[in-house]
Amino acid sequence: MKNKKALIIGGGVIGLFTAFFLVKKGFDVTIIDDGPVPGLHSCSSGNAGMIVPSHFVPLANKGTLKEGLFGSFTPGSAFGINWSADAGLIRWLATFLRNSFSEMIPQKTETLAALHLESRDLFQLIQAADIPDLSLELTGLFMVSSTRESFEQGKRSAGQSNQLGIPAEIWSPEQFNALNPDLNAKLTGAVFYPLDGKVNPLPMLQNLASWLKARGVTIVENCSVTGWKATGNQVIAAISNDREFEADDFLICAGDRSGSIASLLGCEIPLQPGKGISFDCPNSGPVISHPTLLQDHHIAMTPYENHTRIAGNFLLGNRKNEISQDRLNRIHQSANHVFPGLKIPQPVSENSWAGFRPVSPDGMPIIGRSKKYSNLLTGTGHAMMGISLGPVSGSILSDLTAGIALKPEYNRFLAPSRFSNSF
Repeated sequence: MKNKKALIIGGGVIGLFTAFFLVKKGFDVTIIDDGPVPGLHSCSSGNAGMIVPSHFVPLANKGTLKEGLFGSFTPGSAFGINWSADAGLIRWLATFLRNSFSEMIPQKTETLAALHLESRDLFQLIQAADIPDLSLELTGLFMVSSTRESFEQGKRSAGQSNQLGIPAEIWSPEQFNALNPDLNAKLTGAVFYPLDGKVNPLPMLQNLASWLKARGVTIVENCSVTGWKATGNQVIAAISNDREFEADDFLICAGDRSGSIASLLGCEIPLQPGKGISFDCPNSGPVISHPTLLQDHHIAMTPYENHTRIAGNFLLGNRKNEISQDRLNRIHQSANHVFPGLKIPQPVSENSWAGFRPVSPDGMPIIGRSKKYSNLLTGTGHAMMGISLGPVSGSILSDLTAGIALKPEYNRFLAPSRFSNSF
């Protein structure tokens, strides 16, 4: 029997891992993307590269809501909302508000923790059996605090993490400084998550794409979806200007662009862009020992062999791609304040990256099949967890495409139908 054809729209981390698992299931796979694959237009390439089972609380919660509202009215804040009269943003915020007070947050937390642990296991399996150059290193990760309030919150999160089966260790400033004696760290404390880790995003994606090409996957770059052909409840083809891509199944995995692509079919995926920025600095002096999150400043720092990536900023609803030098300066100042021994060089906007994380209104990924079109699926809404949840998301999407049902708890909290029947 002829292999079924799957068309994946989006060549970022979710699209590439979905292609990986579909190839394993015998599908004939084509990937199209509106830029290069992989490319720096995708937040898959410019992020901090962290593998984070520690990130088990959905983004829609009371703490995030409070901090986001406060940051929105604080000039230069690293976390906030770009307010506008856009109807889509207003609907999204209303849904986010409702979900931030949901009684289902504990169940969503358990589901998100399970997804992270399953994804971590898949990462290890793929690197051991198929793609040895994924660059996965399960080094552990520090969340460091600069204030007493932040450290107390960190200790509470550590207790919750241990209850979920994700080990967490509370470290004193002295313990952290003994491990990193040259940083002169100014901390109130830290929490260490030994199951966390890192990958180097762009090389990882390049090696994944090379593996796919070697196994017959067609990757079409600089190819934007401009329309669709459909009849009844079936999609027939995705259209890109004068080209048509026919398939048996169509999967929208295009990050924050997924919503606009789905809208061409009259479908809605409730997403808002969460703008982030990053820059790399050479390891010419002391280097931080582990991937580290500066909790009070919303900064991520990931050390690699030759450079350290520093990422920050979360501005919801901002689709402007320019990089503010003021925001870069604040990240630079905050990182140097917490770790004065690093002597991080001054970043400039010309050598920095900006991208848009796809953020769902309940803080959970959106993974599932359309109610309107039986052969249309989506995998998006991962916010800052796309790299970490890439393998499990690809595995779930490949199962759904092959007609394999989701675990009930995954279906309950991931399916697009949880918002409405408009997808």
